[in-house]
Amino acid sequence: SKQNDDDEEEEDEINESARDMLLRLPGVNVHNARRIMRECDSLADLIGMSRMDLRRIAGPVAGQKLYTFFNQSYAAAT
Repeated sequence: SKQNDDDEEEEDEINESARDMLLRLPGVNVHNARRIMRECDSLADLIGMSRMDLRRIAGPVAGQKLYTFFNQSYAAAT
């Protein structure tokens, strides 16, 4: 149906936007982005992960970069 086609198109756009945003995060590249997307339901899920889990799914260096990026205070970033 037309409604289902529109829903699928919107979902594809959302998935593409999420992937593009993921690829802009420190340490994320096309190789570990696929794995991250398989392991995480959402960006909120990714942001809430422990340092150990981030290192496990993104790799040790990328995982550490993500953990630091997600958890640094805004004051430290300015």
